[in-house]
Amino acid sequence: MPNFHFPFLRISNLKIIASLIIIFSSFSSNAQQFQTDYFPIRSQGTIPGDFLKSAKDMAEEDINNLGNVEDKGIKKLFVISNNYFLKEYLLSGDVLINDPLTTYVNLVADELLKEQPELRSQLHIYVTKYPDVNAYAFDKGYVFVNIGMLAQLENEAQLAYILAHEITHIVKKHSINQYVENAKLEKGTSSYNKGNYVERNIAKYSFSKEQESEADMEGLQMVKNSKYSISVLNGAFDVLQYSYLPFELVDFKKTFFEDQYLVYPDSFFLKKTSEIKSNDDYDDTKSTHPNIRKRRGKLETELAVEDESSRKRYIVSETNFKNAQEIARFELCKLYLVKRDYINAIYASYLLLEKYPENKFLKKTISQGLFNILVNKTSIKHPANDIKISSELITTSKKYSIPDYKKIEGPSQQLYYFLDKIDNKGLNILALSYIYKTSKQFPNDLQLSNMTDSLFSFLVNTNKLYINDFSKKTKAELKSMDTIKIVEDTVKVEESKYSKIKKQQKKIEVETDDNYFKYGLIGLLQDPDFVSRYTKMAKGLSQKPLVSKDLNKQTVVNNKKEPEPNERFLGISNVIFLEPLYMKLK
Repeated sequence: MPNFHFPFLRISNLKIIASLIIIFSSFSSNAQQFQTDYFPIRSQGTIPGDFLKSAKDMAEEDINNLGNVEDKGIKKLFVISNNYFLKEYLLSGDVLINDPLTTYVNLVADELLKEQPELRSQLHIYVTKYPDVNAYAFDKGYVFVNIGMLAQLENEAQLAYILAHEITHIVKKHSINQYVENAKLEKGTSSYNKGNYVERNIAKYSFSKEQESEADMEGLQMVKNSKYSISVLNGAFDVLQYSYLPFELVDFKKTFFEDQYLVYPDSFFLKKTSEIKSNDDYDDTKSTHPNIRKRRGKLETELAVEDESSRKRYIVSETNFKNAQEIARFELCKLYLVKRDYINAIYASYLLLEKYPENKFLKKTISQGLFNILVNKTSIKHPANDIKISSELITTSKKYSIPDYKKIEGPSQQLYYFLDKIDNKGLNILALSYIYKTSKQFPNDLQLSNMTDSLFSFLVNTNKLYINDFSKKTKAELKSMDTIKIVEDTVKVEESKYSKIKKQQKKIEVETDDNYFKYGLIGLLQDPDFVSRYTKMAKGLSQKPLVSKDLNKQTVVNNKKEPEPNERFLGISNVIFLEPLYMKLK
């Protein structure tokens, strides 16, 4: 059966040079835009044939190629389900085609399998739009590497090892063998184990762990057969062990959301964040993979290479790896927003802003993250009293859940704690202050302007805060005015009891932390445009809150206008008709 694959069967020097020219050009343009902006990568070019062929045809060809093999009935079921699942995955929109990341990863695979051109020609390798630190393979020769993995790996040699591990799964037919073994275990015909339900499940996990260990060992041998460094591969297990942490560990500064006037109480910030407590020797009895310590231990001797003089951490290019890593990290910011993991989106953007302080994309990501958290917490459909603390970092339910800061390790815990402690009024003012300033920096950005108007509406309609509720003077100025007033009053008649009570209440209000936000807009209230927009909203002359009906979707403001006679309807230039995917099971 002919397999569909990328245009190359044998990689010629000319084709490698052409690929390098393409990737150098793509990375160069991305490197230039990191300083001021970033435009998310997109699939482009010709759609590979494997995306166009129907799952039914793919399955029929694979079944015909099975021949008279042992356990053909079970394998036939696997082939059918595997092809339909693969087809659904390819058409999900999460698989990138002809983009800079996929091009680069394929060049690394070319180097890894330079001495095995036949095997290389059978592989289809793609980068996928998922934030998880993971990679996976299908028996048909497909390898998928998540963007989250590229964001965390330390060097090109580690990427080569990840690819080698997944390619070993394909070469050894691990998926179909696992499927057959599991089916036999359920029927009680397996020689592996014939115990009760619990024992059968433990046997399934054990069989899977054996396959993973084989992929670790054979994958390492594949890297040894290349020119890639061996000594750095142990670090790949560090990447897996700490995959739940952000790609960098940097303290979140209290001053990031503050300015001269908007200052948050110290009680909103932890004196010390939680230490990183990752355990590499966890119980893996019910895991498909051996724990990290066991995986390291089995490879310890093999990783001890005395002479590395002829080996390299980077063969394609260190520059291209660093740029691919940076692109992946920018992409993570967007993916976190899509997954409604808003705090991670804000923190990832914060990390990158340390290097690119004027980047519009990063500031917009933080703006959208703050806005979405506020919308979810204060919307009518999901009122604040419905918000619950979640043990999961990412929620896919329609009800928004706030991650529990106590379960977060490392410096990012500070941000989780801060956003947990701040109330809706404070969050509204924080979002308005940050997004308005960002909008002023990028005055032509309609989305930022619309979010700002919506935040004014939240301030007035939801949190009932009007312009006169905010002080135009600092605490120090108000205290100074009170001191002068006291001196003046000493020459007057004695104050009444009620006058003294009111004066004392005003003094407490000035000094307490609870009203910190009332002094947070002093600087912005000196801006005529800010005052004008706030006043219009209070008078009901502007729009109501722009809240998405479906909180699973990113809040988007649609600006409607009458179409011109020759204008494309809805702005759509092309329509794609897809064959519906379905399975009929008896």
